[in-house]
Amino acid sequence: MQKNNSKKHLVIVSTWFPPLISVAVNRIVAFAKYLSKESFEVSVITLGTSKKTELSTAFNCQIYRVPNNGFFKEPSFNSKRNKLWHYTKVIWKILVSKINKDAYKNWRKEAAKVLDTLHKTKQVDILLSSFAPISAHLVALDFCTAHPEVLWVADMRDEMSDNPDISSSEKQNRLQVERAIAKRIDVLSTVSNPILNLYQKSIPDLKKYVVVKNGFDHDLAPQPKKFNPVFTLSHCGIFYGKRNPFLLFNALAELQLAGKMPKEWCLNLIGLAKEFDVPQAIIPFVKTFGRVTIEESLAYMHQSDCNVLIQPYVGRVGVYTGKLFDYLSVHKPILAIIDTADVAAELIEEVNGGYIAKYNDLAEVKTAILNCVRLWENKEPISIDTAKVSLLHRKHQVAILEAAIQEVYNG
Repeated sequence: MQKNNSKKHLVIVSTWFPPLISVAVNRIVAFAKYLSKESFEVSVITLGTSKKTELSTAFNCQIYRVPNNGFFKEPSFNSKRNKLWHYTKVIWKILVSKINKDAYKNWRKEAAKVLDTLHKTKQVDILLSSFAPISAHLVALDFCTAHPEVLWVADMRDEMSDNPDISSSEKQNRLQVERAIAKRIDVLSTVSNPILNLYQKSIPDLKKYVVVKNGFDHDLAPQPKKFNPVFTLSHCGIFYGKRNPFLLFNALAELQLAGKMPKEWCLNLIGLAKEFDVPQAIIPFVKTFGRVTIEESLAYMHQSDCNVLIQPYVGRVGVYTGKLFDYLSVHKPILAIIDTADVAAELIEEVNGGYIAKYNDLAEVKTAILNCVRLWENKEPISIDTAKVSLLHRKHQVAILEAAIQEVYNG
């Protein structure tokens, strides 16, 4: 067993890593990218696509891509294929979850073997496993139970047993896992204070709890003093379920008919997955765009006079969206049609990032729109707290996690 005395060997176990495309991927990439390479030698055990384990490098980390051989496994969403193919994969994922309670069972077994082999050649000091799926934590549970000297960091992106969207059987399954890992983990991280509070009740008495927001991950210089000759609102991302543009459409239509909108304005709907019925009064002002890259989406945000965030109450609290952090990063006003009692509204208010309207209140939405129009007409940049926004960069959020790890490891 080899040991580098100057660095601690930290192993990340997660099924999410490029080339997969997901918010979860971005979080794990941030861990791999920004954990200090002076303090840690970082390895990643993740999901592979071939029939055997493959070794590669990324972000100055060793990446072990472990296969999930077997028929009843979840599909990968690593390419931008047509909508029919995407929805077919979604249906297949739902079927797999009903048939197979552990769709990553084969991956879990192989990942455990890779972890054991790695430990024999390069001692593991710290193990960071990330949920979901549960399989990553199960790999870590077996390993850390066998090796009590290893510091275990359990990263929880979302709720486990407290998730209101899961079935009763899945809730019981997750409860069992929570109770099992509660006996061994040292540090627990998640994305927001309300979710952290849930874990402090279900998994009490840990050495450390820490909030690590997802944040934004780019270094593009914001252009807060740039205004378009045409007042431009943009919404980046898809709509689904309760998250739809109808309240926004109605508010804009009423303002247009009342003569309260600028003579020239436009609403860009970027990354739209399907068409929506647009009120007759605003049809000439609405432009739709298909799926775009992350870089293209950021460019639209930078070039807008106002960016629209729609996040209705969905039965859960503590929910940020990745889009919120990107919006804040460009220092343009946010028109937020959201749950005013949740963390997104709290963060926007804290940094003075825009105007907030309750997701079901037409009058509030109209007022928020007019506030954004006023800033544009007066060529007045929003007085956003740039110092606080800069701390939402993923490198600073990962630094919070790193400080927690160092505190517990050294303490």
